[in-house]
Amino acid sequence: MAKLSKRCPKGSRRVKKNCRKIKSKSVKCPKGSRKIKNKCIKLKKTKTTKKCPKGSRKIKNKCVKKKSRSRTKKKTPCQIYLQEKIGINMREWKQGRYKSQKQALAVSYKQTKSRYPRCRSIRRN
Repeated sequence: MAKLSKRCPKGSRRVKKNCRKIKSKSVKCPKGSRKIKNKCIKLKKTKTTKKCPKGSRKIKNKCVKKKSRSRTKKKTPCQIYLQEKIGINMREWKQGRYKSQKQALAVSYKQTKSRYPRCRSIRRN
């Protein structure tokens, strides 16, 4: 066998009597860049919008849970009358007209029921 004296140029290697170019190894690109045609190209940063979970809405780039709107209850005349009667009867209890607070409360409920018999807040089943 004859000795091969031929040297291969830089960037190639000997394979079966012939010189072949070595394929370049894949280069890892740093974070935030992409490899296009064996070159690393930085990507432009874009704003990502987060979707809010169900039952919430977005206010000034923050997700806020929706608050349920409660209906404001208007006090009926029988409720107003009951409050006034409780106040009056409690003062009378302190003066000694009734034996206990429970009795004063019961009397005020009875007085409201006699005045407003169809009032739903006082009526019991």
